[in-house]
Amino acid sequence: MAQHVYVAGMASTGCRNFQPCMAAIMIFAVASEAIRLRTSTTIANESCSFLAHAPGFRHDETWITAGPSNILFQHSDVLVVSAEDRMRRYLVFRQDDGSCNEQAEQVCEVPPTSMASTPGDASLKCAACNLGVAEPPLSYLRSMIAGAVQLLGDSGNRMSTTHMLSIGLGSGALPAWLLRNTDAQVDVAEIATGVVEASACFGLSNLPNFHLTHDDGRHFLEQQSQGSYDVIFVDAFDSNDTIPCGLSTADFFAMVRSRLKEGSGILSLNVVDKPPLEEVLASVQTAFSHVMLGTAPGLTNRIILASASDSAMLEASVENGNGPTARWFSEAMFHGIDTASDTASRGSSVRHDSNCV
Repeated sequence: MAQHVYVAGMASTGCRNFQPCMAAIMIFAVASEAIRLRTSTTIANESCSFLAHAPGFRHDETWITAGPSNILFQHSDVLVVSAEDRMRRYLVFRQDDGSCNEQAEQVCEVPPTSMASTPGDASLKCAACNLGVAEPPLSYLRSMIAGAVQLLGDSGNRMSTTHMLSIGLGSGALPAWLLRNTDAQVDVAEIATGVVEASACFGLSNLPNFHLTHDDGRHFLEQQSQGSYDVIFVDAFDSNDTIPCGLSTADFFAMVRSRLKEGSGILSLNVVDKPPLEEVLASVQTAFSHVMLGTAPGLTNRIILASASDSAMLEASVENGNGPTARWFSEAMFHGIDTASDTASRGSSVRHDSNCV
């Protein structure tokens, strides 16, 4: 564990999109402001209810009660809960007060054949989840993937020589799509033990080209060689629904750039509202000369894309391909950010490691 005091790897929707929500906050999710911050209520005797993303319901959301009949896996406060159709699975965190919050989700291609009967058993292994090649269930994930694939200029092939890293696992929907739709090598760094152990419940067992490491995300990145990755995804939030300070500073982004391949590597970063987007953007711009910003359709998530490549290459890549990633890229309405015109004014907004407590 690095000396940095932060959690790198609890990715989701809502508070990222799905980060653990503060117990005192109750947010009523509506389509127009679908930040995916999960509200929760407490029910005695091990059961709890959470607001879940559920296409087909009003505002694409519904309340689900987690209990012995639908908890497929449990490790400490980390649960995997099945929807009624037993195809959609949710990564859920139980808070100290007994309430639950959805963190992430995945859709299985076919319903599991069996369900767990002893959810209190930390060693429990749930039935396998068979993944297809369907699009990720949440739009912010599609925007993150599309930004990276489009700017790499590889949407028309299987990217067999591409090496990617995701800081944060969640339900594994992002790496799962990459693994099923490309031949890229995908590494993931996840700090939460329960999330790592639950990965098999989301179809992430025995997959080729996949390497999952139980580690602090920044510490893991520090151990990698310069120029190791074509793409680095950052989708990590702490228990206060905030990007950890150590994953949002100019120092961190300088390290990210050094671990990306020179002249072509891409950073794809998910931002909600803490820290403020302006501070994160200013910090990214200290390390990257070319930055784009998009909005996940239907959500408040903003996606930052950054590259050290020249602007001509970046602009040419935007029009790359006609497949789903090209459509997702267009839907996110990515546009360039001028990194030169406001250098002086953004100085006070830049975050540094020395500011981290």
